Amino acid sequence: MAEQPTKNPVFEDYGIDPALSEIQNFKAEIVFELKKAQVPFPITSREQLMSVFPKGRFMQCSMKGQKIDLHAYISKMKADEFPITSAGDAADKVASSCTL
Repeated sequence: MAEQPTKNPVFEDYGIDPALSEIQNFKAEIVFELKKAQVPFPITSREQLMSVFPKGRFMQCSMKGQKIDLHAYISKMKADEFPITSAGDAADKVASSCTL
């Protein structure tokens, strides 16, 4: 009999809300895209952040499985959340509008 691969633990295995895992994946995607685009920091406005991501770039960040255009998340950001100083900072601030 073939050996079964071991299952990697997920947040849910530890009693942690699976939505947290989804948000972490969402943040990782944002960081990856910003690094791939070699975005110079600081980012000083919503418009500047939106210019990094093509319109129609859908990402998921909710327990309802709904995918929303990333521009919709960015448009919810407040002016006082700028400047953004790093890819991680951008991910944290955009993800703050995610729903659990």
